[in-house]
Amino acid sequence: MLALTSHWLLKSALIGLVFAGFSLATPNCLARPNGRTTDSWDNLRRVTHRKTYAVRDRQGRCTYGWISTVAAGYVTFTTPKGARVRVERQDVLSLTTYPTYPLCIVYSGRSSWADVLKYSPSAKAMIITTKDRSIGYAAEAFLASDTSVTLDQGGRTIKLAKTQISTLDIISSTPWSDGITHWVEACDGNPMCGALDPAVWPRLFGFRAKMQVRLFNASLPEEDGAIDCEFGCT
Repeated sequence: MLALTSHWLLKSALIGLVFAGFSLATPNCLARPNGRTTDSWDNLRRVTHRKTYAVRDRQGRCTYGWISTVAAGYVTFTTPKGARVRVERQDVLSLTTYPTYPLCIVYSGRSSWADVLKYSPSAKAMIITTKDRSIGYAAEAFLASDTSVTLDQGGRTIKLAKTQISTLDIISSTPWSDGITHWVEACDGNPMCGALDPAVWPRLFGFRAKMQVRLFNASLPEEDGAIDCEFGCT
């Protein structure tokens, strides 16, 4: 009886720590940008390589599989059929999770306001620099439209026209591995169930759980054509 009670208390304590991690890992507001530039290509090294991804290249080809190698100038995938496919960085148009729901972009090789509208709803935060480089904004609450972005910074509403924006990055959670995704889906939204898997805990505490992806750069040609990797992947 004592052993059962001790086991229950230990499990309750662990679950309590996990849920406490939610509040620690989710700040109420973001600091202003510090001016450092980020390279979204580094996300390919940081995200789990146990997840299926889809890459669309500039020739219109779409490949999906598991990331095998990430170098400065290319990425290789292992497809479900065991083939190795190498894609040069300069040819990558977008790299997302696969299948496409829930859709998570890991790297974008283009400047696209259409992508801002597409991926912003699933982002945790947005970072913007203005064209005069004098002001940077970071906000967790925002609304993007065809012509502007409206930010909420601590109750203060800021509206920036698209024409004012130099760069726009989103911050989102890094994707789960395929195995954890299946586990979470099996729990059907029950947090108590998910918390019992130790592999989930680092994510709940916020360790290496965020990634920054640049979607728009006003200094580059804007490319808003549709990218669809849901069907026809090789």
